[in-house]
Amino acid sequence: MARRGRTERPEAAATETTDDIPGGGRAAARRAARGGGRRRKKPTGARRFLRPVSIAVGITLVAGCAGGYLYLQRLNGNIDESDLYAGDYIPPEAAADAQGRTPLNILLIGTDSREGTGGQYGNMEITGWGHNDVNMLLHISADRTEAVAVNIPRDTVVDIPECTDGDTGEVYGAIRAAFNDSMGRGGPGCTVQTVAELTNIRIHHFLMVDFQGVKDLSTAVGGVTVNLCEPIRDEDSGLDLPAGEQRIAGEDALAFVRTRKSVQDGSDLGRFNLQRQFLSSLFRELTSAGTLLDPTKLLPIAEAATNSLTVSPELGSVTALMGLAQELGGISPDDVRFINPQMQDSDEIDGKVELVQPQATQMFDLIAADQPLDGGGEEGEPAGEASGSPEPSSGESPEPDASASAPAEGADGTEEAAEDGAAEDGAEADGGAIDTSSVDPATVSTVVLNGTLTGGKASEVAEHLGEHEFTATTGNAATQDVATSTVAHAPGEEAIGLAVAQAIGLGEDALEESADLAAGSVTVTIGADFPEEMPRPTPSALPEDVTVHDAAEDECTSGYTGVRDA
Repeated sequence: MARRGRTERPEAAATETTDDIPGGGRAAARRAARGGGRRRKKPTGARRFLRPVSIAVGITLVAGCAGGYLYLQRLNGNIDESDLYAGDYIPPEAAADAQGRTPLNILLIGTDSREGTGGQYGNMEITGWGHNDVNMLLHISADRTEAVAVNIPRDTVVDIPECTDGDTGEVYGAIRAAFNDSMGRGGPGCTVQTVAELTNIRIHHFLMVDFQGVKDLSTAVGGVTVNLCEPIRDEDSGLDLPAGEQRIAGEDALAFVRTRKSVQDGSDLGRFNLQRQFLSSLFRELTSAGTLLDPTKLLPIAEAATNSLTVSPELGSVTALMGLAQELGGISPDDVRFINPQMQDSDEIDGKVELVQPQATQMFDLIAADQPLDGGGEEGEPAGEASGSPEPSSGESPEPDASASAPAEGADGTEEAAEDGAAEDGAEADGGAIDTSSVDPATVSTVVLNGTLTGGKASEVAEHLGEHEFTATTGNAATQDVATSTVAHAPGEEAIGLAVAQAIGLGEDALEESADLAAGSVTVTIGADFPEEMPRPTPSALPEDVTVHDAAEDECTSGYTGVRDA
C-alpha cells in the first residue's frame, strides 16, 4: 500500500443521531428483509459500557456544582492517554454515505501487563505496556445502526511496521512477528498502526483496559452471569468453575477472560468465545435497572471504568466518553456481530497462526467500505450479500471529515439528521455528499488518457476500472506533463464521475464538468499526482467459511475439545 504523509487527527465535532433515518437505518432494512420488522432499540456496545459513567457523573454534578466539578476532574485524572498512531501511514477515510456520514472504527485492547499486580499472575517481567493480549476491531456503520467486532488473535503472525514511542522517542524497526509483540514496540499506538496497515481500515480511537480493570468492573456491578457447557479448570489462569450458569467477579472474572488452554482447541480462537460471553453479560449488568438506579453502584463503576482505561487523546475525558456513548446509542444487541476470521497454523513461527487469504482481505475490504456483514441469523452461516453498490475509498489519505468519526466534548447528540431520500443521479444529497449508489458501471463509457511519461499507465488504469466493472479505452493526453489528475463527466452527472474517480483512488476534488461529453461518458486524465495504488473492488459478501456470531446469542461455552471451532 502507498505510504503517505500522516494526516491530521480528526477534530472533535458534534455527533448526529439516527432518529430521523427512514426506517431506522440499514439495520432495520436488514431485519425487515428477514421478516423481523422494526424492533425496539436497546442500548449496547460502548453505550452500555459508558452510560453508567455518565450517569454517575451526572448524579455528582447535581449534588453540588463545586464538588461535582472536582469529582469530574478527578475522574478525568484517572484516564491515561497515549498517541493513536505510532507510524506515518494512516488509511484513507471511508467514502461518506448519501447523508455525508462516515463509519467509526475503535480498537479495543486488553493488555497483559503485570505492573502493580504484586506478582499474582505469572511472568512478572511483563511490565510497562505489556502485550496486546486481547484485540477487537469494533466497526460502527455510518448510520450508527450496526456494529461488528472482529477478533484479531494475539498469536497472529503479522508485519509490525516501524513505530515511534511517543513517550521516549525511540524508533522500532519493522519486523514480522506475533501480533502481541506490537505493544512493546511503541505502546498501543503501534498496535493501532499494525492493525491499520494490516486491514487498511482507518482507526479513529482506541480503548485499552488492564487486568485490574476487568476485576474492578466486574466487582463494581456485583458480578456477571456466564454459562459453561461443562466444568472448566485451568491451572494457568486459576479458573475453576462448574458447568451451568453462575455469577463471577474479581479474580474469577479475570481468570475467565484469560483462560485459553482449557477452552475448545486451547487457542486464542477458543478463548474469544469466553471473552465474547463475558462482555455481553457485563454490558447487560451495566445497563440493568438495579445498576442504573443505585448510586452506590454507579460511583464505583465510574471509578473502576476511568481507573482502568488508557485511551487515544481525543477520548481523554469523561465528557468525550459520554459523547461517544451518545453517538453509539442507537445500536441494539440484534445488530451487533462478532467475527472470528478464518485462521491457519503458521509455517513461519511454530505455535502461531496466520490469517487465511484472500478471505481475510475480502472481510477487511467489506468493513473498510462499510458494507453490511450478515450472518444470516444462524451461527456459522455465510454472510449475506452486501447491499448497494460499493463505494471504494480514496487511495489518498484525505483530510478527515470529523462530523461522523469523533465525538465532541459535551456533545448532546442532537444535531439534526439529514433529510430523507438520496440525491438524484448527478445531484448532491441534502447532507452535501454525492450519492453514487445508483450508478451502474456497465452503462458508463470511460476513456483513460495518459498525461505522464510512464509508459502503459493508461492501460493499467483501464484494466483496474475493468475490475470495478467499468468499460474503458485508452489513449495519450495532449501533453505528458499533466500535474493534476482529473475525471471529466457530462453536465449534471457528478455521481457517475465520482463513481469512476473512487474506483481509481481519486476524490471529489478531481471532478470536472465538460459540455463536450455525451451522457454516460467519462474521461480520466492521469497526472503526476495519480495515486501509487488504487483501491481493490469491494467484495459482495463475506467468505462462506467466516463465522458470524450474534451478540444476542445466549449459549454455553464448551471446555477443551481439541477442535478449533470459531
